[in-house]
Amino acid sequence: MGSHTLAQEDRKLDQGMARTARAEMIQAWNPDARVVKAFAVQASYVVDDPTVVGGPVSVPIAADDPQAKEIVARIVVAMGMDPFDAGPLRYSQEIEAFARLYMVPLLQRRTAAWEPYFRRSYFWECEWSNEYSDPVADHDTLADIPQTQGPARPCPGK
Repeated sequence: MGSHTLAQEDRKLDQGMARTARAEMIQAWNPDARVVKAFAVQASYVVDDPTVVGGPVSVPIAADDPQAKEIVARIVVAMGMDPFDAGPLRYSQEIEAFARLYMVPLLQRRTAAWEPYFRRSYFWECEWSNEYSDPVADHDTLADIPQTQGPARPCPGK
């Protein structure tokens, strides 16, 4: 076995190396920086040409600075993709976990892979009531993200 070859038992699909997202580490190293996590679940060929997948390309964006998220969201739209606010920077851990899932078909040597995108849903907006819960503690990190798929649909039966 060569020095760069991993034995099968060493290759585990669910091996996150860090308990802290890389974006959070960068923020800790540079406390005054405006750190934004984006473009973590798209293949480079999709970023190069979003039309190659035949549908919307979703780009989750996480950051503690709403204005920084809005700047990145405008870049995402200009590139022909669909940004969405994935919450504060601490949620970049979830984005990184999703990126690991993206790699599963490749690591399993499947003959077909997939490109993820998040479909717009209007169910919860129609059913949710503010009486159900208080806003999350860091709700002030939400940004004004451009809507690339048109206005919200009216709630059915209302």
